[in-house]
Amino acid sequence: MARYAVFIILVCAVLISGAFLGYYYRTVSNLRDEVRGLKERVRTLERENTAYRKRIADLHGREYDVSEFEDRIGAMRKERDNIKSEFDELHKRSTALERILKEREEEIKKRDSRIEDLKKEIENLAQGIEQAPPEPKNRTMTLAMQEHINDLLQRYDFTALERLGEVAVPAFLDLLNEGIPAYRQRAAFSLGVIRDGSAVGPLTQLLDDTVDFVAIEAARALGKIGDPTAEDALINVLYKDHDRYWEVQRESLIALRKLNSVKGISALINMSGSGRFGLQYEANASLRRITFHYIKDPNLDALPSNWSAWWKKHEKDFRNVKLKGQENWKDGNPLLKDGE
Repeated sequence: MARYAVFIILVCAVLISGAFLGYYYRTVSNLRDEVRGLKERVRTLERENTAYRKRIADLHGREYDVSEFEDRIGAMRKERDNIKSEFDELHKRSTALERILKEREEEIKKRDSRIEDLKKEIENLAQGIEQAPPEPKNRTMTLAMQEHINDLLQRYDFTALERLGEVAVPAFLDLLNEGIPAYRQRAAFSLGVIRDGSAVGPLTQLLDDTVDFVAIEAARALGKIGDPTAEDALINVLYKDHDRYWEVQRESLIALRKLNSVKGISALINMSGSGRFGLQYEANASLRRITFHYIKDPNLDALPSNWSAWWKKHEKDFRNVKLKGQENWKDGNPLLKDGE
């Protein structure tokens, strides 16, 4: 297990190092190409300048006005000076990038050396604890993994953290309390990818975040996780002000649909009359998904009354149907056999 963890660390380090070096090498190569082009342009202008000087020398002995040629030469000199200035600036940038690239290469070499040392250290530890009881083994692996997680957090490599799965959940839960909204949103997204039930409580609290896109991502994550304990929090969002929270409410409607929330049917019926087309559409889609009933009347204003009448008639029987244990939900729902 220790060697597998080291292998993961080495692969991540090599991939990141290669991507980083590739970026800087391409940047330096592009700058060098620009410098070569500017040098060639300067040489061309100098050749043209010499030709014009000869022409002016020939014309000075005649009765021609050479002021036009002198103006053109002056303009060419200015252009040459500008090109030289650009060349100097590009040369400075190229030199700075080369210096940075060398520094990064040194850092990568040091990191590779550190990884090798860590690999040897873990191999030594693995040999020492091969016959140890399970608890010390697990503790050693946990410490090694935590060091890897901390390294990924310092580099903000959230995608690599997601691949670690459940072991990265505590790190993402800590990020939910970050002061920067973008970090809270990214943490909520990653928790939705991992789909660990321990994240449901913190994510339901994030539904009240003052930043809209953070609350929206929390609702999406709860829908992906699919834990029914999130139903109450998602339902409560539907009773907030539609103008202020309509985007969060839309994602909450989708999440309740994924949860097959019978508990939220009354709130969904209420939302079908919200007056916002996007909310009415999602509420109607969620009701159809949960109940397998289709309202044929296309009038959006009539949706609440039509759904209320149907739910009042079938609520008791519907709650008695055990849908989740059926292989075919439609065959397991007697309400669909009466044609209503």
